[in-house]
Amino acid sequence: MTIKMIDQIIAYNKTFVAQKGYEKYLTDKYPDKRLAVLSCMDTRLTELLPAALGLRNGDAKIIKNAGGLVISPFDSAMRSLIVAIYELGVDEIMVVAHSHCGACHMSYDHFHHLMLERGITDHTLDTIRRCGIDLDQWLEGFKDTPQSVRHTVKTIKTHPLVPADVVVRGFIIDSTTGQLEEVIPTLAEYSFTRLCFKADVIEPLSDTDFFAVHTPEGTFKMAKADFYRVFNNVVKTKSYQQDGIYHYSATPAKALPFLGK
Repeated sequence: MTIKMIDQIIAYNKTFVAQKGYEKYLTDKYPDKRLAVLSCMDTRLTELLPAALGLRNGDAKIIKNAGGLVISPFDSAMRSLIVAIYELGVDEIMVVAHSHCGACHMSYDHFHHLMLERGITDHTLDTIRRCGIDLDQWLEGFKDTPQSVRHTVKTIKTHPLVPADVVVRGFIIDSTTGQLEEVIPTLAEYSFTRLCFKADVIEPLSDTDFFAVHTPEGTFKMAKADFYRVFNNVVKTKSYQQDGIYHYSATPAKALPFLGK
């Protein structure tokens, strides 16, 4: 008779405990780095993720699900983050998606026939729907990984139970090399014939939020904090303060580092 995998694990566990293999992992429940990481359950990340982030046992709370998503403000991932913040002292959160994720383009239609093949009936699925569960939404993945990360970061940052001083940033990790690429959260954007700054767009943003100005010359993208630091003279002008807009007749040199084509 073939030994089931779980039985093999139980047998290994007995040896692990007997040989005190646990001793090098001893820590307490509080993350030393006051960090939580929301990521995907993909097996490629099991060891790669903590290794690439330089995390050891006890450093961070790592929360995983399919896709590394917060699909609603009160789902289990969000619940875990709230507990991590208030009970465990977390003050920084990393949302880490990854390349070639299986949740990308995932849909209920894909799972439907697989469920039927495993003995789940359409009657059961219809009953679940009649109970108010939208299976299409519940099993929906995402089409654009960076946009999915931005959505999850925004959901966390704007959650009514998340304190304003909690840092939330999003990344995509390469599933092979472990290289991190930060996903810049562009929360506001507008178009104009030349570089201009609109107070009604910029002022509601937090210091770390980004905005983009699309012009024929290209797109200028910066954080609100960068705007206040580099363009402090603009902030003080009557045009910006009273009229709510300031525009340049020609692009100043100090704006060029923020210009992308």
